[in-house]
Amino acid sequence: MFKRLSKILLFSLILSPFAYGQDDFVDPFQAHSDAPHSLQVLNSGLAAMEKRLQLVESAKESIDLEMFIYNTDKAGRMFTQALVKKAKEGVRVRLLFDHFMIGSTISPYHAHELERHGIIVRFYNKASLLRAKAQYRNHRKSLIIDGKVAVVGGRNIADEYFDLSEEYNFVDRDLSVEGEIVGAIAQSFQEVWDSKYVIQIDRDRKPRPNDIKYLRSSRDSGRMSGRAMYAEDIRHWNKYVQEAQNFTFETQEDKALLERVRTLGKDLLDNEHKDTCNKSAFYSDKPGHGRRHRREGRLLKYEIFERLKAIKDSVLIDTPYFISDDDSRPVLDKLLDAGKKVDVLTNGVYSTDAIYVATVFYHYFKRWLRGGLKPYIYQGDALNYYPTVNDGVEKSRWGTHSKTFVFDNDSSMIGSYNFDPRSNVYSLELAYFCDGNETLASSIRSDIEARMAQSYHLDDVDSFKEHRFERVGLFKKIGFYALKFPSLLLQGLL
Repeated sequence: MFKRLSKILLFSLILSPFAYGQDDFVDPFQAHSDAPHSLQVLNSGLAAMEKRLQLVESAKESIDLEMFIYNTDKAGRMFTQALVKKAKEGVRVRLLFDHFMIGSTISPYHAHELERHGIIVRFYNKASLLRAKAQYRNHRKSLIIDGKVAVVGGRNIADEYFDLSEEYNFVDRDLSVEGEIVGAIAQSFQEVWDSKYVIQIDRDRKPRPNDIKYLRSSRDSGRMSGRAMYAEDIRHWNKYVQEAQNFTFETQEDKALLERVRTLGKDLLDNEHKDTCNKSAFYSDKPGHGRRHRREGRLLKYEIFERLKAIKDSVLIDTPYFISDDDSRPVLDKLLDAGKKVDVLTNGVYSTDAIYVATVFYHYFKRWLRGGLKPYIYQGDALNYYPTVNDGVEKSRWGTHSKTFVFDNDSSMIGSYNFDPRSNVYSLELAYFCDGNETLASSIRSDIEARMAQSYHLDDVDSFKEHRFERVGLFKKIGFYALKFPSLLLQGLL
């Protein structure tokens, strides 16, 4: 293990001069800049994919990607094949995945195949689920091109984040940033990459007929013969290798979908809001685990809390999961007691991908309503002002996945932070803040309000009773009540 980590560190140090072109920040996990930054808000999933593909194609030196979820579905194939092309052109491509969430999709076989194409793959926190350390995950999501342009926000790499699933999709939001602050984002990526929590995982060696376990099995009566065991193992090994190889191979079906996505995505991207920010900030949690890390490494939530405490009139929160904890609850209570306007767009039982979170939100709903909070739950339909690639996607179930704050009328935040205990305590999160820009804040607010127009406003107990199980079937209701007690009991881990 020590030798492997030493090699990773040495390799990273050799490459680090090419990781970013900006001046080093004293602490890249909490950085500020008054230089002008070019921004583009990415509300549409198809536009967000098109932006990523354009940025990947523009890369000259490096592509660094950090993801919590990365699937081998249509979106995963589309994006991966674009990365493979750039790696073959000599661009350094590094992928950093959270091991718990990605280990079942991007296997060591996939990682090996990507490495064979010149892409460097690492995994964050391979701790056993039996250890407390396993709770600490890397939930950051970033794409950094040549250390100069970055995309940060809520989207992972999977069909549901780019309007491509015929079962369930997210309305999400992220942001393209170009300017000095990207140097801090790139440095923070490098520090996570260099941390002791990041490792390389090798695929299993190809089985050989003369391996000792097959020879021993042949001598033991009552067991599968060594020859049969070898045949079974080599069949599985070849299957996994073939699946990994197929993942990076572009089929005619891939090309047809790519053309459709890019045609729609380009038009949508042209209409996404562009702006300039002259007062930027980037905050991220630091890699780590345990009590000391919770005291010293949790930077983003405290920045958000301080901004909440400082609002003059209102805050608008767009979050897929809304669960308060001992840290966030007093902040919200104080705002509401002071008569500040707090609007929240989140998911209900129908629109959520996590019923257990909805059970907790519903349980405390009356408390928040009495306090003056104004909650909206997303209805579950595709946004009626965006086209989809086909009718199946349009008719699928939808939920919000955006992680966005608008503070008063001139400050905004887009990042990976959910308003829940996991983002406050366990998950590494990141976010970009723009202050003093009323135009940007107004544009983001308008988009959230357009989503609220396709939501249920739970403005009293009667509306809550009317809409809490809207469009929810019997079995989902049974699941809701079955999960309620354990979810309330374990809400600090949700």
